[in-house]
Amino acid sequence: MIKNKKSFAVSIFCTILIAIAVFVGVIFFLNSRVDNEILQETIAQAWNHETEEEMPSFLVGIEARAKFTVVDFVNNGKGHYSVEVETTSPDIYQEIIDYQKSITEIIGIDEIDKHLSLIIGEAPLKTTQHTLTVIYTDSEAEVKFTEEFIDAMYGYAYIYSMKTLEEILTF
Repeated sequence: MIKNKKSFAVSIFCTILIAIAVFVGVIFFLNSRVDNEILQETIAQAWNHETEEEMPSFLVGIEARAKFTVVDFVNNGKGHYSVEVETTSPDIYQEIIDYQKSITEIIGIDEIDKHLSLIIGEAPLKTTQHTLTVIYTDSEAEVKFTEEFIDAMYGYAYIYSMKTLEEILTF
């Protein structure tokens, strides 16, 4: 009988420990979910800058097809977060190179915009992962975008375009 009471007490104790562990796990999951949503919103606000100029159609098209999602983060302390994001956007890198090589005469901005919009609309989507840094202070949030993230959000052609522009300007 004493043995049964000890077994019963051990069972109750183990059940309570398991219940506490599950409760802590659920609370941790809910807190991290809220943090993912907060980080997603913070990065989106920093990325979606307002411009007073009318954007060319191809930029409107790429922004419509490009997206990112927070998939994980590490709280580094003191308001600093390393945030893993997954980007998905049209992969236009090779098409841009091919288009650039195909141009044999001077063409207008409208023609370029129209063709780039077509490339973006037909390009397959590509998904990659990147790590961003988010820093919260008392008054604001700062997001440090990597060149690779920017490249992904602009169709994996941003770095190529910047290097090409740099070559033209130093010619």
